[in-house]
Amino acid sequence: MATRDPNLVGVGGWLLFFVIVLAVLSPLRLVVETAMLVGEDAELAAVFGESFDTIVRFEWALAALIIGVFWFLAWRLVKVHVWRSVQITIAGIWLMGPVAGLAEVAAIAMLADLPMAELSAGIGVALLQPTVFCIIWTAYLLKSVRVANTYAKPGHVRDVGEVFG
Repeated sequence: MATRDPNLVGVGGWLLFFVIVLAVLSPLRLVVETAMLVGEDAELAAVFGESFDTIVRFEWALAALIIGVFWFLAWRLVKVHVWRSVQITIAGIWLMGPVAGLAEVAAIAMLADLPMAELSAGIGVALLQPTVFCIIWTAYLLKSVRVANTYAKPGHVRDVGEVFG
């Protein structure tokens, strides 16, 4: 095995919690936040004017994309136990978190024909939560004994006991 404790293997413990966060909790949060954001808010509709309907469609499409990627990452962690799954997951959470947040602001600025500076005034606070999420889970995925035991790194030759045990 990859580390000292051979009992820590498989999708369990904090790794299972992370998979649940990816597959269930984050998608639910995203749907609720998107619904609240694009709900019939007269003030928001007035700010965006004619672009509001396009922005609403964009927000739902972005939410669907992020949820789809999160579901793929969760599936990959559960079903494909190779180190590449961990690497893909780390890249995926960073792309769907802080990077998608920045891209979202840029896209809305373009769709609404508004200056980027006008929309990005509070972006630092909005990016704090996904950045902290990514830092914590990246550190976990890279340092966890369970993760190291579950996802074989390239060149790791499993012994007969690991394969048939």
